[in-house]
Amino acid sequence: MRHTILQCEGFIYRQELDAERRVTSAWLMAAWQRAKRMPSLRSVVSKVKRGRTPPAPVDKVKAKADFNKMVEEMAGDLNIQPTGEQDG
Repeated sequence: MRHTILQCEGFIYRQELDAERRVTSAWLMAAWQRAKRMPSLRSVVSKVKRGRTPPAPVDKVKAKADFNKMVEEMAGDLNIQPTGEQDG
């Protein structure tokens, strides 16, 4: 039952991120409509690629342990047991 609350909170968080993305996209479209001269697509894409760093290779065991630690820190006071170990 309690894991459902976490799923709902995750859904709400993803919806907030999606809304933020949509607002940003709308703002950029409006800004480019007002621009006298559109920048080249190549320059826009290269700026986006420069701002993003590729993710480092991740050890699956370490990633799972880090995730479990994060979940424990966030939901430790809720007494949620890991999946498969819940009663009833």
